[in-house]
Amino acid sequence: MEKVSPELIYHYTSNEALVKIVTSSSIRASDAEYLNDAQEMLFGRNRLRDELKELDSLLTGKNEARARFVRASLDSLERRMTMFTAVEYYATFVSCFCDNGDLLSQWRGYGAGGGVAIGFNRKTLRKARHSGGSTQLVRVRYGKSAIKRMIDGILPEFGALATEDSQGDEDDDASNPYARATADGYFATAHQLFPALARIKDAAFSEEREWRLLTVARTKGEQYRSGKHGLVPFIDLSFPKHAISEVVIGPGGNSDLRMRGVRRLLGNHGPLAPRVRLSTAPFRG
Repeated sequence: MEKVSPELIYHYTSNEALVKIVTSSSIRASDAEYLNDAQEMLFGRNRLRDELKELDSLLTGKNEARARFVRASLDSLERRMTMFTAVEYYATFVSCFCDNGDLLSQWRGYGAGGGVAIGFNRKTLRKARHSGGSTQLVRVRYGKSAIKRMIDGILPEFGALATEDSQGDEDDDASNPYARATADGYFATAHQLFPALARIKDAAFSEEREWRLLTVARTKGEQYRSGKHGLVPFIDLSFPKHAISEVVIGPGGNSDLRMRGVRRLLGNHGPLAPRVRLSTAPFRG
């Protein structure tokens, strides 16, 4: 049964990041391949790869244009997943949210100093934009059933794209007859397969009830920050000033002082002052 979509979704972050988000009306979206859990984008990859191989075998000898497209996409998927590609022209960028604004497992990452959970109006957040491409706000699905739903949903669209993009003459680009199929396959991997993988996670993370603001954008012009595993590419997504509806002050000391500081920040930026409240999570740093 489909869950009712929440009115607010929350972005857990540091006090420093809160200042930047509020003052710039923008939020970072990181390359999905560089998220904290290095295995995230691998979840579902093997099943998707197997489905593409089966599709390739069905098309070979019957529709070589589509078969070339699928093989190129499969090759591109494998290269991206093994980090074989030296230069990537497109990437899937995500900003993460949770439909619970006071989740103990999220607060643990910020220690006794306390972070914040920024509550965004879900419908308004859908208007977030990046200059290099459109965005989607999607609910993350969990477990093996999510893999099946992802594959069932994407393969028909993927097959249609193969038909549309790869039905040119067999003599196209006679010097390299696979050039067009390879380019089309890479594009499809970047714009369909990788975004689909970014929407699913292992069932172990289901408590998060995560949502993701997702966009596919060119890597040229991206920025970088330091992360646990080295540099993390990211882009900024702008959102309407009234998208923030509340801020939850995380567990920790000096809670009243921290709340006053956040209220002053919000009061000086934006047409309306969002609600500010304290966490009630039983956290012991």
